[in-house]
Amino acid sequence: MGNQIFISYAHKDKNLAKELADELKEEGLHPWFDEYELRPGESWENQLRNGLEKCNLLIVLYSAGEPSPNVLFEAGVALAKGTKVVIISPEKGEPNKELQSTFASIIKIDHEKLKEEMESKEEIFREIAEKISKILEKESLTKKSS
Repeated sequence: MGNQIFISYAHKDKNLAKELADELKEEGLHPWFDEYELRPGESWENQLRNGLEKCNLLIVLYSAGEPSPNVLFEAGVALAKGTKVVIISPEKGEPNKELQSTFASIIKIDHEKLKEEMESKEEIFREIAEKISKILEKESLTKKSS
């Protein structure tokens, strides 16, 4: 399987995370989304670690306030193994400066469009998927030239 993208999010952003995972799939990318990947009867911790180990990119859906402990853990694992991390902020406001300097890039979402009809949401997620594809392409070219 090509580039795997792990989606990290707080519970309150679950619906947005699912919509993003669906759009990434439609664009031919390979999102790791817990609802699709976690299997009953198996250790979810092991499954999460396995997903994080296999990912080439971590997407953090960042909402206002402090990130959840799970999001911080997932970002920490990704950063420790040198995985590129992208923050997508579905709310107004920005992550604190410390988080911004730690992660690869920040993709801002048009918050007003998110409130509009579904077509606008699909357009936003399609744009995000295109940006993610470009980040992965650039990363792939950088690794080939090393």
